[in-house]
Amino acid sequence: MSAERQEQIEVGIAQLAAAASPTRLISYSLGSCVAVALYHRRAYVGGLAHVMLPESDAASPDLPAKFGNQALEPLIASMETLGADRRYLVAKVAGGASLFGTQNGGAPTIGERNVAAVKESLARARIRVLAEDTGGDYARTVTFSTETGTLTVRTVKHGEYEI
Repeated sequence: MSAERQEQIEVGIAQLAAAASPTRLISYSLGSCVAVALYHRRAYVGGLAHVMLPESDAASPDLPAKFGNQALEPLIASMETLGADRRYLVAKVAGGASLFGTQNGGAPTIGERNVAAVKESLARARIRVLAEDTGGDYARTVTFSTETGTLTVRTVKHGEYEI
């Protein structure tokens, strides 16, 4: 199906969305935030979470994807309602930049902490990371295809590429 005919869902900061093919999920201007794309290739179901912060102990039901340590379960649950099986999910991760340099004496930046929290959550859920484009000092916009499982990354500094 051509890209022009696909539905497109915008996934804002601290939000998530799941959809069946053919749908594109898009998150704009990821700086220190991290996009987590999950895909079930046999069901053609994908999900995207726009993680803002690494972790919280308190539940945040209004913003299910705000924290890296809490975003996966609601995303997986949304995908399961569309026919995905969590045992066969794979992930792609993008974002986690440090747009303003390291100014905290060498401690991990919020972007690095976001990436670490997301990867820890994926490991706990036993979801394999197929590809990632993280770190650096530039923002990214990502578009995830539920038809192909491709995560397209657009940047000002490095152009557009797929992971």
